[in-house]
Amino acid sequence: MDDAGKLRHRITFQQFSGERDVYGEPIVRDENEWEDVCTVWASIGPVSGKTFYAAMQVQAEVTHRVGVRYRAGLTTAMRIKYGSRIFKVVSILDSGERHEELALMCFELVK
Repeated sequence: MDDAGKLRHRITFQQFSGERDVYGEPIVRDENEWEDVCTVWASIGPVSGKTFYAAMQVQAEVTHRVGVRYRAGLTTAMRIKYGSRIFKVVSILDSGERHEELALMCFELVK
């Protein structure tokens, strides 16, 4: 990460541990069915107009970009908890395939 000062948000990756439907989607009955996987420092920012337009080609729901130092094992089946806010991970990009930093394209879940 070029500027570690940008990593000022403390986020937690969570994985669903409850029952899933026939399509593999979580059947959430209780928020306690999400287990913490790891807590890391991150940068969180809204997707800019240009980036949002490009992201729409892949996924129209992308609203935020979350940047973290590289960490193996993160998947799009996880979600991110930041305070009382929840983000669904849409895609994970390994910048330059160098295993130094990850850009996670996400959308915020509205409660």
